[in-house]
Amino acid sequence: GGAAGAMVSGALRGAVGRAQALARSRDLLGKYVVEKQLASGGMGVVYRARYCPEGGFVRDVAIKKIHPHLAVQPRLVQAFRQEAGLCARLLHPNIVQVMDFGRADDTYFLAMEYVDGQTLLDVMRRAQRVAPFLPPRWVAYIGREVCEGLHFAHAVAVDDRGHPLRVIHRDLNPPNVIISRSGHVKLMDFGIAKALKEKA
Repeated sequence: GGAAGAMVSGALRGAVGRAQALARSRDLLGKYVVEKQLASGGMGVVYRARYCPEGGFVRDVAIKKIHPHLAVQPRLVQAFRQEAGLCARLLHPNIVQVMDFGRADDTYFLAMEYVDGQTLLDVMRRAQRVAPFLPPRWVAYIGREVCEGLHFAHAVAVDDRGHPLRVIHRDLNPPNVIISRSGHVKLMDFGIAKALKEKA
């Protein structure tokens, strides 16, 4: 009985260990450790994660993963890759920075700056509980910051040859504007943006 019990116990420990290792491997995207889901859409899922390189420091990031059933469609993967490449060139305080693109297991992901805050849609909904409209000074401030980001993307950002990208967001709406707890306003989700790439 003791021997049989030891065998069962050992088998259970082995199974638990393998399950934990598998869970860790699914959570680890290269140097990124996924922590929790933040949002989900038709194209993919966004998670909060930690960037954990070998240097020892840790940084919070957001990871956007394509749904696995879409990752087998070359056209969608190419669009996702183009989004990553385009957004990596949009280095501006009013645009969420894209830092990395890669493949993990059966899908693709991009790593972005993590902004601790709420979307403009969430802010508007909360504000409407106490007043029908956002205060005019809020509207002016948010509008100015959004315009700064749009101006940079369209008139300042350049490709690797120095030619203006002339990026048009094409999906500017409250869910794609995020406001940090410290009040910084940032544009995000350039998934359907178009770069006109007019030469100077």
